Amino acid sequence: DVKLAALGCLVEKSPAADIVPLLLKVLTIGSEGSELRRRALLGLRKYGVPLTLGQLARLLETADVELAVEVVKELRALDDSRVEEALVGLLLGSETRVQSAAATALGQIGTLRAVEPLLACAKAAGEYEADSFSRTSTRSRSPRMSAR
Repeated sequence: DVKLAALGCLVEKSPAADIVPLLLKVLTIGSEGSELRRRALLGLRKYGVPLTLGQLARLLETADVELAVEVVKELRALDDSRVEEALVGLLLGSETRVQSAAATALGQIGTLRAVEPLLACAKAAGEYEADSFSRTSTRSRSPRMSAR
């Protein structure tokens, strides 16, 4: 994609003062530009430009999995007590890679408030795996083994 290539070149060659305003603008485009927004986020990280919790939350609203994982990394770096709540919200109902990134971030933040949500997430994952295993193993048993 031409836009991705152009953005990559600009991030590599441009001084921060020239490119950072463009990168911040790219973050505001719609969900159809998720890869472009992910690359802009990585460019901002390269230049050491911190984003606010509000900016990151808006990105999450329309993020695909790849962008959401990068946003979680940015959330982890914020010094904001509300980050933990945002990460806990990602433990439930998100794609597995996003849940994993959120759980890792919560573990790295390491506050006691994160323990209960992490335990609940681990328990839910364990129940799902156990349920999936029991359905699979029940179907694969031979009739002779089931009679025992």
